[in-house]
Amino acid sequence: MRLRPRTSVLRSAPTTRTAVGSANPERGSAIVVAVVVLFVIMSAVASTLSISRHGVARVNKGIEDAYVIAESGIDRALYEVQNGVDSGFFGVNSLSMSGGMADSHDSGAGSHAIQVGGGGYAGSNAFIGSNAGISLSGIPPVHGDVRPAPGFVVSGTTGGVTRSTAPEATPRVVAPYVYTPPILAGGAFSGTQTFTTGTYRFTTFTVPGGQTATFTGNVDLWVDGNFTISGSGQGILAPGAHLTIHQGTGNFTVSGGGIINQDQIPSNLTVLSATTSTVTVSGSAAFFGSVYAPLAPGVVSGSGGLFGACTAKTLNTSGGAGLHLDSQLGFGQGYQVNVEIPFKP
Repeated sequence: MRLRPRTSVLRSAPTTRTAVGSANPERGSAIVVAVVVLFVIMSAVASTLSISRHGVARVNKGIEDAYVIAESGIDRALYEVQNGVDSGFFGVNSLSMSGGMADSHDSGAGSHAIQVGGGGYAGSNAFIGSNAGISLSGIPPVHGDVRPAPGFVVSGTTGGVTRSTAPEATPRVVAPYVYTPPILAGGAFSGTQTFTTGTYRFTTFTVPGGQTATFTGNVDLWVDGNFTISGSGQGILAPGAHLTIHQGTGNFTVSGGGIINQDQIPSNLTVLSATTSTVTVSGSAAFFGSVYAPLAPGVVSGSGGLFGACTAKTLNTSGGAGLHLDSQLGFGQGYQVNVEIPFKP
């Protein structure tokens, strides 16, 4: 018997082919579901974007409104700067004036001396004020207003007041000065030195008898503690110089030879103090400048007088010291306004 090789025949299982374009129920259902899901997702995204746009619009509108309000406040502050609303001599908790005299002048028109007329005074726009009562004694001539707080009165001899003694409509808002030195302290200063344009900081500052501190250019002087010029010691503010004294704590005393402001322009000398101790301007030298120490007892005495403006927690003037308001000083000359302006998109 002859054997022949065995041959296997492989047969493919029958396949089902779908012509292109013909319907497949399962695939069609999947597409429909996908389209529906995509539509839902797109609708949700569109809704979210719409809400976001409205939210952003509301935020922008709020910022815009806040900006307008802040801008209006700045405009009001500028109005007060131009009109000198907040200049003058002010004792937050009390003010007493004994002897001396008060008047006004315009340093932009020259020195106080050349503006004094036949009556012995310059202008009639002096302002003496307080957030409490005011006491006058010795019949001090005040060529201007003496204005206590609402509900308070001016007591004593008011016959020398040429204008109003009626209470103010509202109390004055007096912000504290915040001492924030920008550099490290260089230790204590005592002696003689010339300070040129720049920023200086000391733990204390003392000009004793026979010594002189001279300031030229634009000088920022930061003093952590006591500031003292006494005896025959003297500070000299050279022509064209500007000096700002920032004080943190301790006593502030300008007496004896005082600070000689050679231009006699009060805006060239500014004192800003955060101290709760006594601030004293006395002696025979005239002080041409502004003093802002709203937390401190303030004393102006001696024969030199203060030409400019002064704010203190309590303000007491005595002796022959006169108070001579410079109408060039307004809100911002020695007074800080801190305004936070919202970002405007």
